[in-house]
Amino acid sequence: QHHGVGGVDSATEPVTAPTSAPATEPTTQAPTPQPGSTVISGSLKLSVADPAAFCANAEVISSLQKAIARAAKQDDVSRVSVDCIVAARRLQWSRRLEGSVEVAYKVTLPPGTPSDSAIASEAALSSISTEDLTTIVNEELKSGGIDMEVKVSEKSSVAKVTTADETSAVSSLAAMRSSSGVAAMMVLAACLRG
Repeated sequence: QHHGVGGVDSATEPVTAPTSAPATEPTTQAPTPQPGSTVISGSLKLSVADPAAFCANAEVISSLQKAIARAAKQDDVSRVSVDCIVAARRLQWSRRLEGSVEVAYKVTLPPGTPSDSAIASEAALSSISTEDLTTIVNEELKSGGIDMEVKVSEKSSVAKVTTADETSAVSSLAAMRSSSGVAAMMVLAACLRG
């Protein structure tokens, strides 16, 4: 009858195995959108040789920013932020590292950007093929001194939001709430008087 500590340790061992979240993966912070900014966002799925190493490489992140800026027809790379997420991890019994990563991107156009520029960026990102994106990403990786080839296997639909729209929607909702609140109080006062 051995209910020794050894059994308990081996049972809890997998739980204490890597618990650290991959929070160290470099991401680029988008500028905080000011009212009137336009944010164009979407995501790409890339097939890469080593997903974890790919997302952890700051030069890769910089190259992805440049590739998205090119695809969006934007000269200012600082308007682009990307977040690289490992989508498939290597199985322990397999020696192959291949997998995929998801690259979520945002292009933030400041207030005063002509609307046709925002429309052109959205249209460019919506219409570009995965083949053309693959070419652009690989060119930017190469010019960044990164010796690897990737393939863009999927791309999401592109969303465009102007922050002024959100602000005006919120303020009009608040105005509706306060005016209906005043009306309700007047009705209540009238009932109390009667």
